[in-house]
Amino acid sequence: MSTFAKIMVVVNLILAVLFLSSAGTLHGSAESWKARHDQAVATKDQNIQALENQVKAKSGDLDTARSENRSLDTRASTAEGQLKQLNDSNGLLMREVETKNGEIQKLTAAVTDAANSIKDQTARNEQLSNQLAQASADLAQTKEKLKTSDENLARETARADSAEKSTAAAEAANTALTNSLDAANTLSAAYKSKFGALSDVAVTAAVKGVIQAASAKDDVFVLSVGSKDGVKVGYEFTVSRGSNYVTTIVVDAVFANNASGHTKQGMKKMDAQAGDTVSTASAL
Repeated sequence: MSTFAKIMVVVNLILAVLFLSSAGTLHGSAESWKARHDQAVATKDQNIQALENQVKAKSGDLDTARSENRSLDTRASTAEGQLKQLNDSNGLLMREVETKNGEIQKLTAAVTDAANSIKDQTARNEQLSNQLAQASADLAQTKEKLKTSDENLARETARADSAEKSTAAAEAANTALTNSLDAANTLSAAYKSKFGALSDVAVTAAVKGVIQAASAKDDVFVLSVGSKDGVKVGYEFTVSRGSNYVTTIVVDAVFANNASGHTKQGMKKMDAQAGDTVSTASAL
């Protein structure tokens, strides 16, 4: 065999080896691509299944959303109806509010007028209260004065009764005194014709007493003292009421236990009354 033939055999062997190596490599690569393809197909199937599941889920969600949307549409329609009713009611309420506002304004004006009236009435009540208080005070004073008047009237009535009795007694005494005075005048005239006029100077004893009966109208006064007390005709008695001077009485008739007299001219300050104190100058 020639060298060329040998070289060609070697070359063929090398090429055969290279071919087998390439075939093995290609076979391995084909097996690797197939496995990758199967894996990719499996992954794609899984992804598709997952996507289908997601689509089903989304479809369910979409159905739910559509159902909810229909429910929302129904609610919206109901809400629109209710809103319309509310708007209508609101319109009625607004009209009622306007009416009420008008009434409130009228009531406010009425309340203001009432407040002013109450203020005026309060002022009048206060004025009336003051007048009532003054009237009450005046009434209390009037009652007190009336009570005093009643007491004075009772005393005056008692005095009047006493005075009537005293006047009756005084009239009886005056009658007796008049008779005695006539007798005394007759005796005095006889004395003067026989012995002359009496001396104007007389010694007055110290005598104190009271007026038992009085008649200012007749100017006749009966004293509680008489001859047994040393009283004589012509004695002058000062009449006192408490610490006040009343008048001066001149004795014109004397009895055992009593004496009568008349007011000394120009000396009367007040009318003498029963119960007034009498005393001679020497007894003061």
